[in-house]
Amino acid sequence: MFDLNPYGNSNAPWQHIIMIGVTACLGFLAAYMPGKKKVSEMEHKLKRISSELEGYQ
Repeated sequence: MFDLNPYGNSNAPWQHIIMIGVTACLGFLAAYMPGKKKVSEMEHKLKRISSELEGYQ
């Protein structure tokens, strides 16, 4: 297939681990921040709808 360490660099595994860790953190932050806002908006909308439904009873 392909070789992740073609030059035999002894630090390559650590570099890959750090790269994956940083990428995972950035991906989490990129998804978490907009998602947190969306959840907050949806909770507000749910509370509003719930209060409207209680008003009809």
